[in-house]
Amino acid sequence: MRPYYPIRVYDDSINKQLVSHISAKAAGKYMYGWKSNGEDKNDHGHWHVFLCSHDSSQMKQIHDLTSEIQQTNNELYGLWTYLQRHYIGNKKLHRVYINGYTYGTDGYLHRDDPFFKDEGPSSPYAETLILYLNEEWDANWGGETSIFTDQKEIQRSILPKFGRLLIFDGQKLHASRPLSRCCGVLRRVLVFKTLSTEVGNENIIDKLYNITINKKHSGKTFFEHLINTSNIAIRLGADDAVADACKFHSIYGTEFYNDVPTGITRDWVVSLIGAKAEELVHIFCNTKNRFDAFVNSYSKDRSELNKNLLFIEYCNLLEQTGGNQKTEKIKQLIFSQ
Repeated sequence: MRPYYPIRVYDDSINKQLVSHISAKAAGKYMYGWKSNGEDKNDHGHWHVFLCSHDSSQMKQIHDLTSEIQQTNNELYGLWTYLQRHYIGNKKLHRVYINGYTYGTDGYLHRDDPFFKDEGPSSPYAETLILYLNEEWDANWGGETSIFTDQKEIQRSILPKFGRLLIFDGQKLHASRPLSRCCGVLRRVLVFKTLSTEVGNENIIDKLYNITINKKHSGKTFFEHLINTSNIAIRLGADDAVADACKFHSIYGTEFYNDVPTGITRDWVVSLIGAKAEELVHIFCNTKNRFDAFVNSYSKDRSELNKNLLFIEYCNLLEQTGGNQKTEKIKQLIFSQ
């Protein structure tokens, strides 16, 4: 059986006004009775709005709804393409909907689209993306999304914080946990169900995942470090080239980290992220005494290249430390102008 994709959680990376608007347009359209696990006799259903989906006869087939939402829902299409560009690569959009839960409408353990459950390399990878829509949430209300191991032990639970993005392998057992009696609101989540039939051959994220997931870096996988660093850059408004450079910033190895995949060539990286982003990666990886070198270069010459390199170092350090004297110094240099 293939390895699971890692669980990823991102805060403050999505346009919250856009999320609120998509949610508001669904108001009054909820239907009751959709079940997360139709095979569980205890699952009595919950509230649900289909934003775009196949009919039931096509549910077990691989289709891409991207063109359909492009024609019918510009806001949803804009959000979807943003998620593709920065988080999941060119995966296919299988379904998109909003789920709603109130006290007493419990979620039950399930795997997404279990008919795609993989037992071999040709089956599709399914990643699920969840955006939390409630602008206010009290931790006493419960309602976490819990993700389980195959042994049904809780691996991670995520509170439904407004604008939070959760990405996880849809083939992992998971459930929306019950709401407490004191919760008087409808817990709402926007869900994108995705499929990819050519893992390792279809998009940047999958390729990066396949070569880095078994490497360790700063207490996490190398993949998570790279993606998290890129997400910080995205949150801070980086353009695509810089965000992509952050995704690969230490792929060639640096003076501080050398447990990198073998056989990585510059041409291959250029084919994925382009020459501008790759140049940043190449310089970043080959610069000695990197922090001082980038600070000194930028202090003398505030060119775009020097600023971008210093910015990548800032995102890299912030991802590992959460902030320290070095990040404060960089912040004063490039954000206080």
